Order: sequence, then structure tokens, then C-alpha cells
Amino acid sequence: MSPQNQTTEGPTAVAPLHKILHKLREDQEQVHNTYLFYSNHRHINEFSFDDIEEMPDFSLQLANEFCNKAAPVYILKGRNYRVTKWLEISLLHYIYRMWFRPYQSEIEYGQFLVKIVSPTMDPKIDTTSLSEVADLAAELNEAFCDKVERCQNLAQELAEHDFDKQWEKLGPTNRRDDGYDQDMRQSILDQEFFILQPLFRAVAIAVTDTNFNPELPISQLPVVITCTGIEDGLSAPITFDPIVKKIEELDEGDVRAVKTTLETAIAFLMYLERRETEAFGLRPDPVTSTKDLASGCILDRDEIIGRARRLGWSEDMGSLVGPSSRWVDQEIYPSELGMTKRLMANMSCFEQIEKRGMVRCWNERSMKGA
Repeated sequence: MSPQNQTTEGPTAVAPLHKILHKLREDQEQVHNTYLFYSNHRHINEFSFDDIEEMPDFSLQLANEFCNKAAPVYILKGRNYRVTKWLEISLLHYIYRMWFRPYQSEIEYGQFLVKIVSPTMDPKIDTTSLSEVADLAAELNEAFCDKVERCQNLAQELAEHDFDKQWEKLGPTNRRDDGYDQDMRQSILDQEFFILQPLFRAVAIAVTDTNFNPELPISQLPVVITCTGIEDGLSAPITFDPIVKKIEELDEGDVRAVKTTLETAIAFLMYLERRETEAFGLRPDPVTSTKDLASGCILDRDEIIGRARRLGWSEDMGSLVGPSSRWVDQEIYPSELGMTKRLMANMSCFEQIEKRGMVRCWNERSMKGA
């Protein structure tokens, strides 16, 4: 929607620039949170396959969701669909709270710590074996990364040629099934900012839903951290030295892996992400990637300008420039105030409601001997 269409009624209030920027950042954070929820829960058909070699090709929209993340979290199924969905929700909420820094996190282009993936395939392994889980996680990660890279290569080819008649190859429709419009042409041009991070290829976390018990803290969920051996583009080799005292089991085979808790695994990922950022800077670059208020998959320029005008913004107040992580003056708006606090509180409340439902169903299943 154009700014002209959005502001026919005129601004509802005139606010100082710092207040306008604060509200715009809160809007971005809400949309980013919703984007993460849908992108981590709605791709059932894309991940429906019985064997890794049968994995379908990705749409560009799906490929983008693997980009700008530090690592994947693979849920290996052993029970049923409901348990897996409970686990997905619990994982996303916990990891989001660990990673997200109100007003400060880089959120454009779908940036987040992990991509949660729940393939429908039967693992066909002993999920109590560290080495077998690690090998499967490494194999899955290689296959998924290859699919993303293939899709991005095709997008690059289309960007360099006349793609008006060819972009359908990257997806069946221009409109996303979760209600967000996706301009395929712009998505193709934005590919330089959707980066399959070297760390994503190097590390994977695997979770078996047979270890999931909603009555226990999600932070203590047993997980496997796998080093795939693909370390191209990293600042240094990956070692488990920072978490050596929290390792429950170690496998130093061809695919190195450890068994530990989710809390330790997420802290380790955040450490690796910081290490790579200190070595190479933020990727994508926050300033370059948000030129002209581009954001990749959240509010676009027209939406931001329209919202700003309704709050009273005008050109004589100064230009609106990204990234949104620099919009909020935290001396005026501490991170524990405002919409961000409510967003986190609502997430916590929703998680508690879900947990009560999980525990109730869990107990019913236990009484029936399920």
C-alpha cells in the first residue's frame, strides 16, 4: 500500500521523532516475531519425505528462512504429530527469549539464532545412540543446505537475465500462504542479503521428541550438538572447549558431537555467533541491507512510511533510515518498557497455557499407558 493511500485521513497525533521511531521499532519486532512463528511451524508439506534423497526442491521463500541463522535445530520424530508440535512451540519460545534483545537485535531479513525443522521422515536409527543421531543430523544438514544453495543459484541466474517469465520456478504463487505478500521480483533482488551462514553449515542441533517431557524445564531437554566438519568461511575451527564441563557424552568420530542440555547448546551457539561477528562483522551489513528501509521479510518501505505519517512524521523531521536496531533511544525507552515487554509477557503466558494443556494430555496418555 502506498503512503498516499495510507494517510488519507491525516495523522491521528503529532509526536516527537523519538516516539515515532520507538513505535515503528515495536511494530517491526511484532511482525518479526509473527514471521518466526509461522516460518517455523507451517512448512509441513515441504519437509514431508521418507528418505533424504526424496527431499523436494525448495521455493525461494522457504530457502530464505534458512538464511541469516546460526544453526538448524532438527527434531527427529519418534512419537506423534502432537508431541512434535508441542516441542516446536516450546523450543521456539525458549530460544527466542534467550536470543532476543529488545530494540537492539538485528531482525531484518529474518535474522534469528536458529531454524527449527521437523522432517516427517522416520529416523530409522537408534535415537539413543549419540553417533547415529549426529550422523543423521550432519546428513540432513548437508541436504537442506544444498537445497537452499540450489534455489539461491537459480535466483541469481534469474536476476542476471530476463526473469519476468521464469520466476514461477521459485514458487507456485506470489502470495504467501500465511497472509504476507511476497514480491518475488524484489525477493530475487534481495538475495545478496539472505545469507546461508558458514556457521549454519558447520553446526547442527538435533532433538529427539522421545526425550521431551512437558513437566520438566525445557532448558534441561537433552540435545545433540553436531559439528558437521564443514568449516569453510569460519574464523576458526569449532571446539567444545567452552562447554567441556557441561558435556554429558562425547563422540569424536568422523562427525564430532556431544550430548548436553538445550540451555548449554543455545549458549554455545550464541558464543559462536558472537565469535564470528567479532571476526567478520554483522552479515548482512545492517546499514547496506536496510538502504531505503528495505527489510527482506518484515515491514517494507511503504508500510513504514505510512505508519510514520499517521504518527505525525514528515520529511522536515529528517529521513527515516535503517536499521531499526538504531531507532530507539534506550535512555528514554528502557527495554523493559512498552510493547516489547508486553510481547515477551504474552509469549510467556501463551507458553504457560500450552504447557498446562501439554501436561494434562501427557497425564491422560500416561494413565492410558500410551
